[in-house]
Amino acid sequence: MHPADKYEAFAAMIEKGFKTTEIANQFGVTENLVQRRLKLAEVDPVLLTAFRNDELSLDALTAFTICKDRSRQVEIFEQLKSTYHGINAYQVRHLATEDEVSATDNVAQFVGVDAYTAAGGTVRRDLFSEADNVVLEDVVLLHRLATEALNAEAEKLKGQWKWVDVHLSVTYDQYMRYGREYPLPVEPAPQDQAKLDALNGEIEQMKEIGEEAWTDEVQARWDQLHNDLEALSAEVNRSEYTDEQRARAGCVVSIDHRGALRVEAGLVHPNDKPQQVRSEGSEEMSAEEKRKEAGVSNSLSADLRAIRHQNLQPHLASDYQTAFDAMLYSMIVRLPIAYAAAPIDISMRQAEVFKSREYLEDTVAAAMLEEIKSTLDLSWISLESPQDFISMSALPMEKKQALFAWATAQAVQQQLANDDHSSPVLEEIGRRCSTDVAYCWRPDAKNYWSRVPKKHALAVAADVIGQKWADERRDFKKDALAASMESAFREGADERVGIEPETAKRTARWLPEGMAFESSDEQPQGVVENPEPDVLPAFLKAAAE
Repeated sequence: MHPADKYEAFAAMIEKGFKTTEIANQFGVTENLVQRRLKLAEVDPVLLTAFRNDELSLDALTAFTICKDRSRQVEIFEQLKSTYHGINAYQVRHLATEDEVSATDNVAQFVGVDAYTAAGGTVRRDLFSEADNVVLEDVVLLHRLATEALNAEAEKLKGQWKWVDVHLSVTYDQYMRYGREYPLPVEPAPQDQAKLDALNGEIEQMKEIGEEAWTDEVQARWDQLHNDLEALSAEVNRSEYTDEQRARAGCVVSIDHRGALRVEAGLVHPNDKPQQVRSEGSEEMSAEEKRKEAGVSNSLSADLRAIRHQNLQPHLASDYQTAFDAMLYSMIVRLPIAYAAAPIDISMRQAEVFKSREYLEDTVAAAMLEEIKSTLDLSWISLESPQDFISMSALPMEKKQALFAWATAQAVQQQLANDDHSSPVLEEIGRRCSTDVAYCWRPDAKNYWSRVPKKHALAVAADVIGQKWADERRDFKKDALAASMESAFREGADERVGIEPETAKRTARWLPEGMAFESSDEQPQGVVENPEPDVLPAFLKAAAE
């Protein structure tokens, strides 16, 4: 029988008063299978129809049962069915449990399922998971319990440091904004130093013993001396923070990726770092303050950051050598000293672009990314493990390099070049990839000019086109000015709005500050020189066009 037919037959028998054990006996199946099929009653009919039409696998269909909201089920189905990989159970579960937490989550492990349920938290078990996965449904309660436990630990540290912050989790990158105080070596106590000297002295004397006199007893004493020296050295050779360091620095109390308490000490808050000063003696303004003064909002800066990031991605995804170097560098610099041994442990997180999605759709960079994706060999990805790994490993090196570069591009960070604490390494990556933002993206009325003050738009116009052109539009309403700026700052503006050809070359390449990847040392602010003709691979140029 088709599983959908089984569901309907079982459901009809339940309505007639049969018990699940009776149904199982009559059909010669396990009671668990009956319970699983009856769970399909929670699935929207649209999904059952798709299942009958072979648009959904049984695993994917049953994954929808963990979502009680049928409209959300259909929404997830519509979202996934047009994706490259189609619909699979993992993706369904991921989207259906975005507002829930697995018991394997680090915060859940820190609190503990028993403590969570004792506080009134509810759990759900996934009948269709071989591991009988437990899901914690009350995320607010879970996070409150975790925060209370972290605050209790933080209370023990207050008074020992200048400040103590509590966070549920902190990524390695977030720690980079802090300065550091490192503990200083502490001289051993005189009696301990005397013991160390005695052990080292006896070891030196034993080195003079000849091979003929080296007995088992001598070897045993040699081993004992070294064990004693190692143990004593570990005990007395330690480092501590001084009172002066504790007065300057603080610590962050959080949960690590294994669900254990993590206390990161010796952090110097960004506000406590030495400030750069201008030549006249006043403090240097931050990038955020400069943007605010220019009328560029935080939301516009975030969208520009996302747009710049999208333009970097296809360039990096088509440049294996730079992608390899970037990933290798990232792997190495993310390894703290004395970190626990592990084969491989690197996190691949895509940058958050949800809030900027309307400015990332139907763009040149989006077309380039889709073109690259269509060339990837992903035939192995739907195979069972480990056959998927075996098949991927057997791919020609050229195809593996393309996959490596693509994956690296998915995890590349977002930033504007003039962000506070921007990574110079990421700027070098963009430069090496010859990332040409102006080739792929232009500021238009929707994505830029209508979102900045008239004062800013007119200042740009005066600087790039000329004061007369700007003065002629000073009385324009904001929408009219935005439309005029869009026409002037696109390709062919000399023909479209009648400005000089040389000026049109500048407006066609102008970018908001921080958007370009090329060095601006030898060019006017915001203006990027024309790229070399072969900056992009041929297939990317075709996609862009």
